[in-house]
Amino acid sequence: MNVWESLKELQLLSECLVFKQIYNLKKLLFLHKLVRINNSVLKDCYDLFSHSVEFTLLCYSFYIALDLCSEVDIRSKVFSVFNHIVHSR
Repeated sequence: MNVWESLKELQLLSECLVFKQIYNLKKLLFLHKLVRINNSVLKDCYDLFSHSVEFTLLCYSFYIALDLCSEVDIRSKVFSVFNHIVHSR
């Protein structure tokens, strides 16, 4: 690879995400667990956060409905979006 080339393709091939994608993936997986938790306080926190702009943008940017997706679906969609970013340049 040349110095001026992006490493995103190499990261994609090795299934390594950039920091922003890792952060979003971890946040989505955490929220996914909160959807299914039995703790009423945490459930209330999730309900409040789920009405925020940040939550809506996060779910919209990865085409995810947290209450309908599995963890595998979430991982797949995050990698799919990263794949699209890499190949749309």
